[in-house]
Amino acid sequence: MAISFPTSGLVAGTTTYTYANHTWLWSGTVWQSVGTAQGVQGIQGFPGQGIQGPAGSVQGIQGIQGLQGFGYAQLQGTTGNQGTQGIQGSSSGYTAPTIGSTLIGSGSTVTTIAGLTLTTPAIGNFILGYTSTVTAAGTTTLTNTSNNQQLFTGTSTQTVVMPVASTMTVGTRYVIENNSTGNITVNSSGSNLIATVLPGTSIKITCISTSGTDASSWDYEFVGFNFLTGTGSVVLSTSPTISNPSITGTLTAATITTSGSVSINGKDIELMTIMGAL
Repeated sequence: MAISFPTSGLVAGTTTYTYANHTWLWSGTVWQSVGTAQGVQGIQGFPGQGIQGPAGSVQGIQGIQGLQGFGYAQLQGTTGNQGTQGIQGSSSGYTAPTIGSTLIGSGSTVTTIAGLTLTTPAIGNFILGYTSTVTAAGTTTLTNTSNNQQLFTGTSTQTVVMPVASTMTVGTRYVIENNSTGNITVNSSGSNLIATVLPGTSIKITCISTSGTDASSWDYEFVGFNFLTGTGSVVLSTSPTISNPSITGTLTAATITTSGSVSINGKDIELMTIMGAL
């Protein structure tokens, strides 16, 4: 739409005319815009929400800039606010674990993983480690890193000191096998007797508590014998039944009860109880 202003009866530099929120001044020959009225404020831009990039790779997309305002009479409106810049992706990205980190223990190699707990439905066969010691009336002190199987050979005695219980995990166990001719004395870290392993026998000893330094932190049982004689069932200490034993040497007993016969010096003694020493 064309706008017509008067051109007569006007005073140059004084006469003004306001239209559409804008002021015009008569110069004597033409109407000039004096620009005193401000244009309508521009529409504020929507805050831009950047898309977060994957870690260490793509930077977030910058927010959309606000639309530029527009005003009447050729005056520029106020510029809209700039949208918020998108969040920048992590600069570090993914870092593969290294040997010695909390994910892969120190001492690990391509084929050996150290310092980790393995969880799996089934493991075919553990290699538990093996240490052999020659007895010399000395002391062997175990730690929580000692091999599971401890073998002793030789012709003397030896003392084994178990690890400090507070450094252990409940359920950790060791096998102590005595192939020497002397006794193996097994003590706690506080020098309390746990077990005596006779020649030709083995014990399995298990940590059952991580507190204390006495024998109560450990449980043991005999699990093997190096030498056997005879056949049949294992004989226990209370009221055993022994079939057809052959005894050499001297037999000393307070009472012997038999349902068959006992041969002494080649002579059979039928169904009787023998009292006193033979």
